[in-house]
Parts: sequence; structure tokens; C-alpha cells
Amino acid sequence: MFVMNRLNQKVQNPQFRLQSHEPFPLLCQQIANNRINSRNYRYIDKPIIFSFISEPQSPVEHLLDKFPPIGIQLFLIVRGSLSTEVLLVAFKKRYRVNYDAIVVNNLLKNENENYQFLLINVTSENILKQIVDYKETIHVILDVGALFIDGTNRDIAIQWLNLLSDKNAIDLYVVYFDSDSIVVCDRQLYHYPFVTSPASERLDRCIFYLYKIHARRTDFKFSMGFKAAVTLENGLTKDRFIQACMRMRKLGNGHSLTFWSSYEIHEQIKTLKTKSPNKNDFIKFIDILRWVYENTQKSTWEGLHHWAI
Repeated sequence: MFVMNRLNQKVQNPQFRLQSHEPFPLLCQQIANNRINSRNYRYIDKPIIFSFISEPQSPVEHLLDKFPPIGIQLFLIVRGSLSTEVLLVAFKKRYRVNYDAIVVNNLLKNENENYQFLLINVTSENILKQIVDYKETIHVILDVGALFIDGTNRDIAIQWLNLLSDKNAIDLYVVYFDSDSIVVCDRQLYHYPFVTSPASERLDRCIFYLYKIHARRTDFKFSMGFKAAVTLENGLTKDRFIQACMRMRKLGNGHSLTFWSSYEIHEQIKTLKTKSPNKNDFIKFIDILRWVYENTQKSTWEGLHHWAI
């Protein structure tokens, strides 16, 4: 009864009207647009999302084949917040906590229990050979740790494509970033803008090399069954880690990850593991997560120190 009474008080609590003189429907449109533009959705998907959020009667079935379940949940929350005049900012903060928990829960699934560490002074070609020879096919490299330091994005992409043994697969492409432009390279080593290439409609025939910042700002619709190699950087914090992992939008529902670290980071993870109850030498994902949270805590304290000054 208390909850119903609170919901019935929406006219008495016009949170958005207190912040602007504009009509509430117009504010809803602005909020929906801002929310959509703050995410890396494809241009052609934005009108679909806006229509669903701004029209309470729009059926969810229209989204099922276009967006992952977590994304649809977010659209429903935003639409519900606006249609009932709930304070969106508060709702967004509450959802973000749950969202992180959902991601971590998906990361803890068995299909992500894959960890490799690299030797000292390993080259980009050595790393790529290990990725190509891995027991399962890896379709995406999320180079958060910037382990490929002896070549440009273009160089790494071409090396990876050339190392793949199936030379007869003519219709195979590698996708990479040249500055902020998405480029695709084919077997003949011709390079095209991604949006105008055949590869844009055939992501199942593509491999993807995403370097550092692009590993957190892109949104490709990877095919079901795709596996990504996530490299770990020194001092990697929870937010950056989760942002990178969530490039695999169907994580826990068709996408999976492997984790690759330098020898230095491997030693850091091992050192933390010796302080845990389970002290065997086998590194599991929970050990990586412990290391990420340790980095996050250190980063937070360092930030507090600077703020205090």
C-alpha cells in the first residue's frame, strides 16, 4: 500500500519540472536522446531505441533479435523511469550497481576460466602465434594492456591475418582502427573503410584487433560463439576492466573471454594469490578479479590523496 501511495504521488513530485520550464514530454525526449548518445550504439539502431523508449506501448519483441538481454533491460528501465516520472538519475545510479554485479557474475562463468601469461621480452609476433595456436579459436583481441608495442594497429592486424592457417578462406577480413576510423583488410591486403566494405555485413567472417582505448569505446555486433583475448595492463581498475569485457555484448550468453598478461602482471597476480586461502599455482579468474579490485582500491586512495591536496 505504501508503494502504491508513493507511485500515485507523481503529480506532487515533478522532479524534472523543477529543473526546467519545458513540458515534461519534451524533457523525456531530451533525456532519451542524451542517454542514447552517451552510448556507442550504431547510427541505424538509435531511432529504434528512441522509438522504444519514448513510446510506452512499443512491444519488446521488436528488440529481441537486435540487442542483448542486458541492453533491453536497460531500455525498459529508462522507459519506465520516464513514463512514471521517476527521478532518472537516482534510478540510473541504482541500476549501475546492479549492472556491474550482472557483468561480474557473467565473468565468473566457467567458459571464461582461461588464462595465459607471456614470457619476458615477448614480441607481438610471438603473442599472435600463441593466440592463433590457442586451443579455441579467438576472434577478437581486446588489447587493454597494450602488449603489442612493436607495431602499429595496421601492422598487428596484417600479421594476425597472415598467421591464420586457412589461406583458402578468401572471404576473411581483419578489422582494426586507424586513428579513430574503423578499417578492414582482406586477404589481398587491400584496406577499406569498414562501413562501406562487405565485411560490415559479414562479421562472422571477421577477426578484430581493438587497441586499448578502442577496446572500451566500440560496439560491434559480434556473432554467437565469438571468443575474445583480453590483455591485462598494469594498474587495471574495475571500471576499465568491465568496460573492455563488455565489448562482448553477449557475455555469458554466447560470447566468452580469455585473459592474457605480461610476465610482470602475472607475478603481481601470483603474489596476491599467496595471500588467499587457495594457494596453488593455478591462476583462476577469481585471482584476476582480486588483482583488479586491489588496483581499484590503490587508485581510489591515490585519488583521495590528490583531492586532499
